[in-house]
Formats: sequence, structure tokens, C-alpha cells
Amino acid sequence: MIKSDRWTFKKKEFLHKLEKYLQTNHFPPPISRDYLIKLEKSKEENEKVISDLIEEKNKLTEFNIALQKAKDKKEVIAIKKKYAGGEKEIFEEKLQEIKKYIAPYDRVLMPFIYSDFTGNSLTVDDYTYNSDIEQLVAKGYLDSDWAVNWDKKELKNLYSCLKDLQDFIEKQCSVELIEDLEEEYKTDFSFSQLDCWETVIGTNISRLLK
Repeated sequence: MIKSDRWTFKKKEFLHKLEKYLQTNHFPPPISRDYLIKLEKSKEENEKVISDLIEEKNKLTEFNIALQKAKDKKEVIAIKKKYAGGEKEIFEEKLQEIKKYIAPYDRVLMPFIYSDFTGNSLTVDDYTYNSDIEQLVAKGYLDSDWAVNWDKKELKNLYSCLKDLQDFIEKQCSVELIEDLEEEYKTDFSFSQLDCWETVIGTNISRLLK
């Protein structure tokens, strides 16, 4: 077999380029086992959220198809009653998720959460609760300007749940369910109103205000 000088040159040229590339492009350090476990847990949580959203979408699609096939007003009412239970269950599930995340913060942080999320300004009694507010800033729940730090993991989950319920109320649930809920809670179902937060979510924000 005749040795190929051309191949020898190409091989050396490639190895030279490879060496230079490896010198300037270092491999990233291996990730820790704890970080890998954290990523796996996050993946599982995201997959559950996606699965729940798909299930919810399928129910709403089924409801809409049934409405389209209705022949008269009487049949429409019957269909709405049939699907109302499932719709109410979805609402209750979303509400309980919010209550779970709010429970640890239902003291001084809640007025800031409400104000930041809705855009409605509130004035907290900072004279009475100054020490509590300072602790919230020190622990990273509020920044130095008293804005909520939604990047904090627990608050990020809460924000996601609040947004999920807001979108459900404003964009997805039926007028009939809203009317039933307003009758049940004796308040307007507007997610920007303080009464709705205090009555439906169960927060006690007013007592913390000036």
C-alpha cells in the first residue's frame, strides 16, 4: 500500500486545528447530582402542569362541541348544567393551589403581593409593621423599594397560580359559573378588586393598611 502524503498532511492539519479549538473551547464542568435531581423535579412539575392544561383544554373543547350541537335554548341550559360541575371543580382546584402558596405569607407580605400583581396601590401601615417589612427585605421577598421579588421560587409558584386563576376567570369559565360564584361569595368576581381577594382567596389585607 502506497502512503498518501496528502492524507498525512490533512490529518496533521486537522489535529492542529483540533488542539487549538480545545485550548479555546473548554468543556463545561460536570453538573452536581443535587442539581440534576433539581432539574428532574422541575421537569416532572412542568410535565404535570402541561398534562393538567391538556386535560382542561379537552374538557372545554368537549363542552364547546356539545354547545354547537344543541338544537334549542332548553338543550343549551341542560348542557351547561352538565358541564358546570366540572368547571366548578377546576376553579376550586386552582383556588386551593393559591391558598396553599399564600398560607405562609398571609401577614405583612400579602398587601405587597396584591398591589404588585394587580397594579392597585395600597399603603401599608409601615409604622406598625416596619420590623416585619425589614425582615421581608432582608429575606429577599421584597427589594429595597418594597417591590415583590417574583423570582424567589416560592413567590414564582404563587404568581403562576394567581395568573392561572385570573386567566381562567377572565377568559375561560362560563358566564353562568361567574354568576354562581358571585352569588356564593357575595362579591364581584373581578381579580383586580381587593374584595375579591379577601372574600374568595381568603386574605385579610385591609387590616394591614393605614
